[in-house]
Amino acid sequence: MGNGSTRGVGLDCQWIEPDREEDPQERHPAPFFRHEFTLDSEVVSARLYITAHGVYRAHLNGRVVGDAVLTPGFTSYHHRLQVQSYDVTAALRRGRNALGAIVGDGWWRGTAGIERNVYGTRLGLLAQLHVTLANGGEREIGTDGEWTSSTGPILRSDLRDGEIYDARLEMPGWDEPDFEQTWQPVRVADHSKANLVTPIAPWGGLTARDCTEGERYTVRRVLEGASTGPHEQPESAHPTPLSGGQTWQGFSATRTPTSHTLTTGP
Repeated sequence: MGNGSTRGVGLDCQWIEPDREEDPQERHPAPFFRHEFTLDSEVVSARLYITAHGVYRAHLNGRVVGDAVLTPGFTSYHHRLQVQSYDVTAALRRGRNALGAIVGDGWWRGTAGIERNVYGTRLGLLAQLHVTLANGGEREIGTDGEWTSSTGPILRSDLRDGEIYDARLEMPGWDEPDFEQTWQPVRVADHSKANLVTPIAPWGGLTARDCTEGERYTVRRVLEGASTGPHEQPESAHPTPLSGGQTWQGFSATRTPTSHTLTTGP
């Protein structure tokens, strides 16, 4: 979507939020948003533009959209809020469709340093789907007062304190058409869109697969009990903590000699 230098990304949709009162001093479940719509022709092309107050994961017809995580990424939100775009042509179909998103606290109202609610106290979603149809028509489906919202299995979501997930509260099919569970109306919020920008990076956040599969990394430092060789036992009987630096983001797989035991922890 560009290099992040363009302000005022043109979106005709509205900011939406869950229509419930929340104590900003308490932790709250992650809101789920959804909307169903009908397309009367085959789809030629479709692109989704989306951002959030919080971090979002978009869903379309039962599929997760894109491979980025923690989008829209961290910026000084009141000055710059990145809008990601995704080609979702293959996920749409003629007839009924369902578009949805889950929004977590992220840097918006989650713990940033030692404080919470640094940028705001209410989570929100802004999304617009542009569809070109085979019959020559075009459709714009955006967030507005027709959307609905609910809570689900994510009871707490914080970048520092982690997530609490209750699988008993899962809602199978919530991101697919003809979902029968009753959800609540949303609240339309009057937030400015003048701070919207195209992503600074191609994806605007982190991806779950930034490197070549099987790529090897060197551990930056061994804190204690280090062995003198790759297959030698440490002289100390104490555990050997390994550090990837101040911030180690993403997913990793680690192979250790059979004589070693690898555990993870905080």
